Amino acid sequence: MTAATFFTALAGVIAVVSLAVFVFGIPPELKRKMERAALKTMGENKLSYLAKGMFPPRAAPTCSTSC
Repeated sequence: MTAATFFTALAGVIAVVSLAVFVFGIPPELKRKMERAALKTMGENKLSYLAKGMFPPRAAPTCSTSC
C-alpha cells in the first residue's frame, strides 16, 4: 500500500465519520461527557460556568467632564 492510498483511505474514513456526526448529531450523553471534560480541563466548576452568562457585561465608565 502506498502512502497516497493510505492517506486517501484515511481521508475517506474521516469524511464518513464527519458526515455521520453532521446528519445524526452528537448523542446527549457524549455531549455531557465532553462538557465535563472541558470544564475539568479549564479548572472551572459548573456554577462558575453558568454564572458567566447570568450577568450582562459592564459598560465602560464615561467621563462627565472633558477628559
